Amino acid sequence: MPDLSTVLASLQAILARPTTMLLMVLLAIAAVSDARSYRIPNALTVAGMLLGLAVNTFEGQAGVAGFLGGLGGLFAGLVALLPMYVFGISGAGDVKLMAMVGAFLGVPDVLVALLFVFLTGGILALLTVVVRRVTRQFITNLAFVLRAATVTALTGVRAEETRMVSVARLPYAVCIALGTLAFLIVQQLALG
Repeated sequence: MPDLSTVLASLQAILARPTTMLLMVLLAIAAVSDARSYRIPNALTVAGMLLGLAVNTFEGQAGVAGFLGGLGGLFAGLVALLPMYVFGISGAGDVKLMAMVGAFLGVPDVLVALLFVFLTGGILALLTVVVRRVTRQFITNLAFVLRAATVTALTGVRAEETRMVSVARLPYAVCIALGTLAFLIVQQLALG
């Protein structure tokens, strides 16, 4: 297990790269916006997607291959969070934000980053549930979502809507930002 100085050195190396710094600034803006208003501006996510594609196209003279890698990452990020939007777990801004991350990271990195995002989201959701003391309603909601997903998967028809009682709102852009940063640190540690 790396010590704190190694992790901090990795963080410094990550932020020294202009492309990664740009991604982290965009994610920080999105996280602050989401935490304040539960909204992520479309202008931010669309501009970020275009910047990610441009970076992959022109960085290191990657050309068409870089563009296609960024485009693949954009679609992978979009598709990965789409079910959460369909089942009302996250907002459309979160889906677009993950697509933006994919445009920067490309495939397969966005898929690994998604694991970190989901892990971060799960940890923050559990902490929120425990702090707010709404564990029973959380379990009820989770059971509903799992049943609905199963019915949809087996029948191809979206399960009948039933209103869930929200236990708490979680600004998922914070999870996307922290999860992406964690992924980048682990990736840097593996390379270094």
